[in-house]
Amino acid sequence: MKFVYQEFARTPPLSDAVVVFWSFAPHPGEGQSGDLPVPLPFQVLPDGCADLIVGLAPPALSGAPREAVLRISGALSRSKIVEIAPRTHLWGMQLRPGWVETVLGIPALALPSRLEQVERHSPRLAELARVLRATSLPDAVEAVFRDGITCLIADASERGRSRGSAPTPHLREALRLLEASGGRIRMNALARAVGLSERTLHRQLSGSLGMPPKSFARILRFQDAVSRLRIGHQSEVRDLAGLARDSGYFDQAHMTHEFRTLTGLTPATLPLSPYPEQKSLASI
Repeated sequence: MKFVYQEFARTPPLSDAVVVFWSFAPHPGEGQSGDLPVPLPFQVLPDGCADLIVGLAPPALSGAPREAVLRISGALSRSKIVEIAPRTHLWGMQLRPGWVETVLGIPALALPSRLEQVERHSPRLAELARVLRATSLPDAVEAVFRDGITCLIADASERGRSRGSAPTPHLREALRLLEASGGRIRMNALARAVGLSERTLHRQLSGSLGMPPKSFARILRFQDAVSRLRIGHQSEVRDLAGLARDSGYFDQAHMTHEFRTLTGLTPATLPLSPYPEQKSLASI
């Protein structure tokens, strides 16, 4: 079974709060051959982002209408293996770290560790979920999803400006520095850079990220290493010791230990998929 992956342009306000907006659709002609379609397995890598994902699957009963279901997941702290059912369309948005509470009205720590229907967690998404359930055509689902999230983010941004709510300038700068350093900046240095006490910064980051800042930094360092590993794989360069050094690990053994902890695999055995969206499909 083959899928076609596509990313869409993010204009404001999506570009402020969304890392990526993507779709995953069955390859044209899929299911028309004599082959029996089977679920497609993916390894989902931790990336520190919350996910909103719409799934449009074939109906369980012949002749029944299809329903698009909107689900939400908090940031993963470990990788997962998931399977995408045959002939399923998917659309997803990754919320930028620090934007969960502003956009959804709930703390990042309150999000589930695996995908669950949004009505259980975010009243702001309940109406969008209802409209999506009544939408069965892929193009319409995509438009409803994008427009709904765009309006939600625009409203959240306006509320944030009028009330001075998160993400605050201090928090935005802290997240920017964390990401720019690939997770290598120390908390005391980060606190000094943004003008907060280390304790206050730790509390604000933990609430905003849905995980301790050290765990987020660990994931950033891992993602940096994975990106470098993919580049090296494409150019057939495989210097794991150099990769460990460039990604901020003490040595290759340290990097291997971190990869095993986060994925159960080593840098040498981690599948290097060409699909960047694999890190976005949390527990479908």
